[in-house]
Amino acid sequence: MGYYEVGNRPHPSSDKPFFGTEDPRLSVALETVDPRIHFALVCGAKSCPPINVYSEKNLDYALNAAAGNYLDSEITVDVNKREIMLPKLLQWYGCDFGETPEEVVRWTLPYVSDDKAQEMKTLLESNDQTDKLQIKYSTYDWQLNKATKH
Repeated sequence: MGYYEVGNRPHPSSDKPFFGTEDPRLSVALETVDPRIHFALVCGAKSCPPINVYSEKNLDYALNAAAGNYLDSEITVDVNKREIMLPKLLQWYGCDFGETPEEVVRWTLPYVSDDKAQEMKTLLESNDQTDKLQIKYSTYDWQLNKATKH
């Protein structure tokens, strides 16, 4: 993931900063990040968003599309169980999307279908201590995606 790491924080699987104090790449580490980057710079695993090509001309549109396609297909809502299942990427990089799981869910609302967004809003608004909303994260599938022929 490299250069877009914010403030040289550790990768989610480590407790060490990404760059050492003498690493010249530290000078180009970003101070802030557009969270949509997590849906564009991917590893090719089955649980990752699809690999795509981006250009300067359509970057904002393409990042919105990548976020929307991935999040709408990966987030599930069970109103009866009061459960929202988010993709693991949102847990690993959660601080880029919000300070609490509820803020992370709110960040995703513009990127999911209207029906799904409404269900999520309803659960968030009716969240109380007696009937607590459960925000869970899916298991990550590290198997490689297979290329498909067109």
